[in-house]
Order: sequence, then C-alpha cells, then structure tokens
Amino acid sequence: MTKKVKLPFQPLTPTKAEKQMPGCCAECKVDSYALAYALAVLFAGWTLIVSLLGKMGFGLGMIEMMQKYHPLFSLSFGGIIIGLAGSALCGLLAGFVAGWLYNKFS
Repeated sequence: MTKKVKLPFQPLTPTKAEKQMPGCCAECKVDSYALAYALAVLFAGWTLIVSLLGKMGFGLGMIEMMQKYHPLFSLSFGGIIIGLAGSALCGLLAGFVAGWLYNKFS
C-alpha cells in the first residue's frame, strides 16, 4: 500500500494552448511595426545622448561621424532636432526591413 504524499506545490501541467504548440513553432513571426518603432526610439535616444555629451565637450569624434552620416545634424538646437528625426527615420526603416526579412525567410 502506497501512501500519497501531499506536495507543498502543484506540479506543472501544460495548458491547452501549450499542448497545441509543439516546441519551437515554425510559424512564429516578428511584429515588423513593433520592431521598427523600438529601433526608431533606440536610434533617436542614442542620438540625443551623443548630442548632449557633445554639447558638454565629450565624444567629438562621434559628433563628426554623426555629421558625416546625417549632413543636417549639428550641435545647435535645430540641428539636434533634425538629427533626432533622421536617426528615428533610419531606425524605423531598419527595423521594418529587418522584421520583414525575418518573416520572409523563417
């Protein structure tokens, strides 16, 4: 005769949705728009950080590189705003294309 032991926790049992998903699903897709928005925010945030550091005199090599890739970017208020917009647009396009390519080839 075996005695039932009461466990202090409930053992994990898969839910109905987990039973229907076998392992790593091949149908998983990336939300291209969410990835695009996330990269746009990251790129613009990086540009803002670099701009603020440049205004304080740090990272002048990075400022020169930013001016090389974003011709209208400068350390003036308007130049920083234009640089933020340009970086956000680059991040938006890069994120959307990366998400679209991932969905296309997966």
